[in-house]
Amino acid sequence: MDFSDVFKQSNNLCRFSPDGAHVANVVGHKLVVRDAETLHIVTVLTAVDAISAIEFSPDGKYLLCASYELGAIQVWEIDGTDPVAKIDEGITGCTRVMWDPYSARSILSWSAYGLRITVWNLLDGSIVGIQQPKYADRGYSWRKDNRYLAVLDRVDCKDFVCIYDAAGWEMVKRFAIDTNDADNLAWSPDGRHLVVWDSLLDFKVLIYSPEGNLMHTYAPYQYGLGVRNAVWSPTSQFVAVGGYDQKCHLLNHYTFNAIAEWAHVSSLTLTPKSKTVVFREPGCLVPAPTTAETSAPQWPLAASLTRPRVDADKSAKKVGVSMIRWSGDGRYVALKNENTPTLVYIYSIKLLRLLTIIQLADPIKSMDWMHHETKRHRLIVCTGSPCLYYWDGGYTIRDFDRPDQVALFNDEDDEIGDEPTGVAESISVPLGEFNVCGFQWSKDWKRVVLMDKNRFCLGFAVEEDMLG
Repeated sequence: MDFSDVFKQSNNLCRFSPDGAHVANVVGHKLVVRDAETLHIVTVLTAVDAISAIEFSPDGKYLLCASYELGAIQVWEIDGTDPVAKIDEGITGCTRVMWDPYSARSILSWSAYGLRITVWNLLDGSIVGIQQPKYADRGYSWRKDNRYLAVLDRVDCKDFVCIYDAAGWEMVKRFAIDTNDADNLAWSPDGRHLVVWDSLLDFKVLIYSPEGNLMHTYAPYQYGLGVRNAVWSPTSQFVAVGGYDQKCHLLNHYTFNAIAEWAHVSSLTLTPKSKTVVFREPGCLVPAPTTAETSAPQWPLAASLTRPRVDADKSAKKVGVSMIRWSGDGRYVALKNENTPTLVYIYSIKLLRLLTIIQLADPIKSMDWMHHETKRHRLIVCTGSPCLYYWDGGYTIRDFDRPDQVALFNDEDDEIGDEPTGVAESISVPLGEFNVCGFQWSKDWKRVVLMDKNRFCLGFAVEEDMLG
């Protein structure tokens, strides 16, 4: 991978346009738009105050920015210098803003204190209000075609799901749900079901049809911590439910009962016939021009997967399954458990078991799968270190004679059943003290924005690299 020069940015606000032709970044109250190929500046826009959020319109023709402290929203054309729209939320303030993905010409803004969601139509100036959403940072979900928006609300200590038609923003359905304190919801990719889950005090997952019919309730136990998140597989065949109990419950789409329950172990015994492959990052990385080569120590028969002691006084954000990432075809699911924050657990859905563990030196900050047709089994991870980490399920260990591939696998064959063991690699970012805290790929998957605390650069994929 090749890298560009480093540029300033604020609050990790760096975004590619939908077509990948431009990249925008924020520096204080300035919004800088660059050509994504040459990184030449296209325009510099000035907001009324420090910028809190930016987003390209779905068609890439417009760019909005929001200043939450002032409750101000501004919209520019990509090559313009003056805003084409200005929105002032007034005393109600603004805590979140996004484009309407259906029309691409309306903006949704969440007011402070959960008062309402306002839909601002930029074409005719009309305004529609969605009253009393339960949350601003969650509690809503778009259907895959972006035609319908489901929103949680709460009235008289009772939770409801409201479904709005984005064509005219009329409420087409509202139904009560059997929760004590609903935390979030998610629409299935096929649009046939909604999954709703309760708060951290109740482990309850409910499956509803969009018409409001309760299809199934999954509550494996009465007492204990609840659900942290739930994510549908891309095929809608499974729901992965991550709990504060440090387990992942895999529900099927026929009965919505659990077909697997994965507990994240603190130690793992490795033998020549072990069915789990482990990749470990040594305590230090040996820098190289483009790749961080790691040494290859001999593995002991028991791999210690360090689990920090749980402190009851700490926030619930520090326990449980916090990240669930499905590969593009639903073949793999990658998990992060906050009790073992340096480990990535990769499960095979075909085999319904743990396939790989990646043990890194620092806690995981972000991870995601590539969705390129030929690279959909590639997982990218960053930890706030000067490296970007890859795991690729399309390869096996013997494909590469590399000293930095440290793993134990079951026998002389590199495949477990019909599943490749995959390979892992760390790529160094040779830009001085540049620690990768976040990343975003362009739509064509040829470029990636890498973000440090207050800087960013672009990485350009090189096909001759081991993993592309």
